[in-house]
Amino acid sequence: MLKKVLTCALVMGVSAIATESVARSHIKKTGATDSHTPKVQFSGYLRAAALGVGQKVRSGDNAARFMSNGDLTMNAGGMTNNGITYGALAVIELDRAKSTKDRISEAYVYFSSDMLGSIQLGDTNGVGTLMMYDGTDVLGGIGGFGGQVDKVVNVTRGVDINQDTSNIGSSRATKISYISPVSGGWQLGLSYTPDTQNYGRLESGRKGYNSATDPQPLNIADRGIFVQNKLETALAYNRAFGPYSVGLFGTYKTGKVKGNRRGLHGVSDTKMHHLDTWQLGTLVDYNNWQIGGSYFDNGKSGMPKSKNFTNTNGFNFAVGYGMGPTSVAVGYTQTERTVTSGKAKADMASITVDHSLAKGLVAFAEANYFSFKSPTAHITSTELGTDNYPLDQRPSTNTDNHGTVFVLGTKVMF
Repeated sequence: MLKKVLTCALVMGVSAIATESVARSHIKKTGATDSHTPKVQFSGYLRAAALGVGQKVRSGDNAARFMSNGDLTMNAGGMTNNGITYGALAVIELDRAKSTKDRISEAYVYFSSDMLGSIQLGDTNGVGTLMMYDGTDVLGGIGGFGGQVDKVVNVTRGVDINQDTSNIGSSRATKISYISPVSGGWQLGLSYTPDTQNYGRLESGRKGYNSATDPQPLNIADRGIFVQNKLETALAYNRAFGPYSVGLFGTYKTGKVKGNRRGLHGVSDTKMHHLDTWQLGTLVDYNNWQIGGSYFDNGKSGMPKSKNFTNTNGFNFAVGYGMGPTSVAVGYTQTERTVTSGKAKADMASITVDHSLAKGLVAFAEANYFSFKSPTAHITSTELGTDNYPLDQRPSTNTDNHGTVFVLGTKVMF
């Protein structure tokens, strides 16, 4: 059955923790070496697709569009004489839309031991992402409602279609993560991020930087609000019961939310609610079937205390079936948040079909239906133009919208 492959792996493939103790269908794939001598391996994917977009709120873009993007992963790893796996992993985004930005999405070192667990240090996702599975892991194509639909449609102001608890602060800021060995099917993960604004080489804030005239430093990941002392905890349970493979996952994140310290983009000293989010997910395999789903609640995380806004809560659900080289999946999600004079809501349904033409070559098709709604008073509000409102930055011309997105493409994996 089709699985979403994340280049930032929770535990490198050489670790017995990942390959023996955890149900194989619930481990994110990697390419670490098992040799005592460090080796460099490259892997990745590149996909190209044609999209047909029909929507109520148009912006002058062509209804027919093309896209191409992917990732290139470099993994240099080895093993010490006492059996500790070590290495360094970097991911380069193959996306020309980011030609003027930093294309290195991840760069970290890792250590792994059968008895002690795994450690990651650097720029990568935390355990709240690595150890969470839901309906988005079942969908194929370009990801359905968990993919890149928001890149080609006009999302209504106030609506958030993010499918997890990562919409406040950079999820790949520099951090340290620990993932325990598996015991009785259980596994614990912890991640600590000092500051979600910083990645790579950290510089002092007193470098003569003038926010009014100087360009933004490259090590500042977020231009809006950010999170200090961010702590992520995750708990996973994986167990095989005859033909069934069952995974249950939970995560909780907390931290102090602040306005941008450099005074960029109109951010003031408005007090905001601290990060306080949680998510529960599941992924079940039965023969050729796969079922995934989750519920998440971001509470009031990152919202100004002067407003009665909430962050996003929602659920998703997907079912997939594999028929030899062909995989079919259908899914649905609904999100909502409290905004001015009511609720901002999103409903999305997706169907994906993937067909393996050869080893490493996949053709896919996808169809998505979406409906976005938000109160008129919120859409037309003149108070939402600063980064104090991270989920309300879309223009007031983005009114209630609905439509469809059709995708036809291919992916090469190596």
